[in-house]
Amino acid sequence: MNIKDIGIGLGLGYAYSNWFTIPNNNRIITLLENWAFRIKAGTAEEITSLYSKEAVLLGTYSKHIRIGHEQILDYFVGLKQKSGLGCEILSTHVQVEPSLAIASGEYRFFWDGGEAKARFSFAFRDKGLSQWEIINHHSSVIPD
Repeated sequence: MNIKDIGIGLGLGYAYSNWFTIPNNNRIITLLENWAFRIKAGTAEEITSLYSKEAVLLGTYSKHIRIGHEQILDYFVGLKQKSGLGCEILSTHVQVEPSLAIASGEYRFFWDGGEAKARFSFAFRDKGLSQWEIINHHSSVIPD
């Protein structure tokens, strides 16, 4: 084996290992569906655990910018007060890079006695070993 063979082997090993860690659209859509499921069936703590410790949330039903777990948890504790709360993702557009993904689209929140359509943008970051977390989330009611 010569130095050229070692270089080719290292290059292929790098490409091969990265192939398994680069997310695809389906992986990101699964992350969104998990978030929506937790809106309906999870606790505020479980929802907050999907966000990085320094994440930013511009929530649908808040006039405040929420930064970090404490403020994000406070938002979801309030949101979970709505009886029968759920969320249905209506449309999604995903853009993927090796360690960052952005998903934008529309979803519908529903609860006992009401519903609202909103648009969203989520930014996800791979924190290693294909463990993705939300680093930025913006949501706003769709204007009439």
